[in-house]
Amino acid sequence: MGGPAFDPVVLGHRLRHLRREADLTLAALGKRIGRPASYLSQVENGRIEPRLGVLGILADALGCTTADLLDPTPPSRRAELEIELDRHQRGPWRTTLELPEVRAGARLDDDVLEAEGVTDFSVYLNGGREEDLALDFWVDPKGPHDASKRL
Repeated sequence: MGGPAFDPVVLGHRLRHLRREADLTLAALGKRIGRPASYLSQVENGRIEPRLGVLGILADALGCTTADLLDPTPPSRRAELEIELDRHQRGPWRTTLELPEVRAGARLDDDVLEAEGVTDFSVYLNGGREEDLALDFWVDPKGPHDASKRL
């Protein structure tokens, strides 16, 4: 029937990738399209979805098509890993377990994102009871650690 559902996080990564490829800052691209850099930052971080007209203006400013911006595939392996990490952290389990959000900023090495356990979260129910929710998660460039925590 249809392709993959629209994902504003993927759009944001594609926009950031194309903007950097064009060697533009958020401010410079914002000036080209008549929007503030803060607006573009929110789009790049998947917090807001731009209107179709704005996507067309962005595509023109970046020398690409709207389809390029809306392509559901991440623009790079790094973006794919960051998107996967973001998806794994959504939902109430992270805050219920009082775990901090892991931000995949520029200082987080690709090797850390590639490490088993960073993108292979295990959230499971033991015996089907919510109080037995367990989480295995680690982020340590020196190697994986079992950081299971029970509710």
